[in-house]
Amino acid sequence: MKVRQLSFTALEKIWGSSGAEPWYPRGERKTGEIWFTAPEEPRLLIKFLFTSESLSVQVHPKDSAAGPGKTEMWHVLRAGPDARLALGFREALTAGRARAAALSGEIETLLRWYPAAPGDTFFVPAGTVHAIGAGLVLCEIQQYSDVTYRLYDYGRPRELHLDAALAVAELGVHPGASAPVDLGGGRRLLAECPYFRTESMALRGESTYAGGPRAELLVCLEGAGTLDGQAFAPGQVWVAPAGREPFAIAAPHGAHLLRTFVPAGGLTPGGNARPPGAGRCPPAPPPRGRSCGPPSRPRALNPGVNPPATGWTPGYRHPYCWHFRRARRLP
Repeated sequence: MKVRQLSFTALEKIWGSSGAEPWYPRGERKTGEIWFTAPEEPRLLIKFLFTSESLSVQVHPKDSAAGPGKTEMWHVLRAGPDARLALGFREALTAGRARAAALSGEIETLLRWYPAAPGDTFFVPAGTVHAIGAGLVLCEIQQYSDVTYRLYDYGRPRELHLDAALAVAELGVHPGASAPVDLGGGRRLLAECPYFRTESMALRGESTYAGGPRAELLVCLEGAGTLDGQAFAPGQVWVAPAGREPFAIAAPHGAHLLRTFVPAGGLTPGGNARPPGAGRCPPAPPPRGRSCGPPSRPRALNPGVNPPATGWTPGYRHPYCWHFRRARRLP
């Protein structure tokens, strides 16, 4: 059970950016998202997001009989001078007011906008109305789902989903950026809920990574070194399989990684202790899925956009259930 580097898929978005350095080489087209999945932990999806324009005002549903919802977190890697994110509203709205504001465009001014700076973490429970502004690079960790309902899209000719969005949206106030919890040894807890636990790791020199009884994903944000004797670099995601023996991590000049995994008892209401101040989500019932059909594959942009010396194999496995794929909405 060797620690291994994950393959990825790059997706073009109308709001994306051609400048993805230093994580990925600059391209001619507008890369919006880089997706990583691991068969060892199919409940999680990791993305890098690059924005040159604002994304739509949108919301993701909670878990239901139709499939999993989408609770997520954003960790800010780069932010322009006026970069901002919207989460929830400045004050609670009725469904009627929210619908009228979405149709008129007023909804953008009713949202609660937060300035974004590198190192900030925002926890986004399913049902939170949100928007991501221009000039940002984010690492997003989320439930394995991409069902999105748009409320407003800045006049772009894309479908809106007002009825579906208002049926699942929480129209209240969001608390804003999460307060990290210091765990010692260069580790900080950024977010924890039944769907994932994410820590940041500041490394320098050599240390031993203990792993655990479940698969864990390691996201390299900056710096370089070796994991279990294999070179890592920014923009890469690695998986440590469940039950892996301890292995060495070396970062002679320093490195910053995120560590994320599904907690023990994950997806079980009330099954996790949550330190005060850490990002969290409300209890949610476990998803009730149906048998998965054949894998689907999103349209790829530049499948070999990051060809490091260690040699990733472009590709993507997408085990959505057939009924879930049918309901899929892209942001």
